[in-house]
Amino acid sequence: MPSGKSGAALCVVLRSTVFDFLSVRRLNQDFSGIPVFVACFCRKKDLLSQWRGYADRGGGYAIEFLTRPGKAFEAEWDEKHPGWSVAFSRVEYSRKKQLQIIKVVVERLWSAIDEVEQLYKADAKTEPFVESLDVSQQLVESMSYDCHKLILQILLCFKHPTFSEEQEWRMAVIGNGDLSEINMDFRTSNGSLIPYVVLPLNLDSSPSRGGLTLNAIRFGPTRHPRQTKQAIRMLLAKHGYGRTVDVVGSLIPLKP
Repeated sequence: MPSGKSGAALCVVLRSTVFDFLSVRRLNQDFSGIPVFVACFCRKKDLLSQWRGYADRGGGYAIEFLTRPGKAFEAEWDEKHPGWSVAFSRVEYSRKKQLQIIKVVVERLWSAIDEVEQLYKADAKTEPFVESLDVSQQLVESMSYDCHKLILQILLCFKHPTFSEEQEWRMAVIGNGDLSEINMDFRTSNGSLIPYVVLPLNLDSSPSRGGLTLNAIRFGPTRHPRQTKQAIRMLLAKHGYGRTVDVVGSLIPLKP
């Protein structure tokens, strides 16, 4: 444990991190070095804005899962990827609730820092200074980084109220900067190179273990619904799903 002197320095840094939480400009600077990967899900099965925005003007497909990843999935990921964390959370659109969440988080962080500071002050009265400056600095940086990750994870689940119809959930992977520790790959979109990580979704495991059950595939508005449905059925059969997965078309007409 750091001495009272280095412990005080740690608390100053952590309090600074909390203050930065309330400053958008400073937050953008501090979080720029933290790698973040986000996958977005929508509770709405057949939403026009989703088809238009993400599925080639409605010509795409939506994969429907019966359950969502749980704590078992998150724990398994964390165990295999030290320094990286994964969380699956509901997006909050209400400004009032967002402020309430921020208030609770800041109060809990501040209270925890107060407790740490009191421990270090008590320790300084009984223990001599035995820890090197390098070790103390490493601890300060590590705890400050963890605090930043916690705050970032919360902010990733805030969205403008005008997007509330999406009823979105987000799976966020937040790392420690060492990209060699994860299975990262790249894809292109509209001429841009986009990095992503491959997540094992445990499709064959039970919901109680945090797995996902492939429930249905929905295709967007199309002139050829019968052929599209047949092609999807053939694809599912090739991968061993047979008739266990529903194939349905969008109820939205191709034209108004």
